[in-house]
Amino acid sequence: MSLISDAFAVTDRIKKLAEKAKDAQIRDELVSLLMLFIEIINENQQLKKELDMLKDIEEKEQQIERTNGNIAKYKNKNKEFYICTNCWDSARTIVQVEKLGGNNNDFRCPNCENISFYGERKIFDTVIKKR
Repeated sequence: MSLISDAFAVTDRIKKLAEKAKDAQIRDELVSLLMLFIEIINENQQLKKELDMLKDIEEKEQQIERTNGNIAKYKNKNKEFYICTNCWDSARTIVQVEKLGGNNNDFRCPNCENISFYGERKIFDTVIKKR
């Protein structure tokens, strides 16, 4: 049996005990125990969801290659593309950016309208790094 089915079996047994209990105080205590147990089950399920979400964020963060601009390269098993770090950092949303014209590394985020570059930019033989 799984943990959840075990937990529901226990709650069912507690409920039946409470229904059969002749002493009102025992019945009330069993009902309180049942309610507490159900609350613990619900909290456990919520924490599992949050843990899965954090694991997913950590996995995605490992696939992001950042540079000096507000654009990062996202690499997973199947594809590689540029994303907006503003959207990732603020909402943990991966938004693929659009390349602006020309042979430069300028990009625009369709979500937050951020315009930035990827990597380094040279102007007059001086490297300008965006911070």
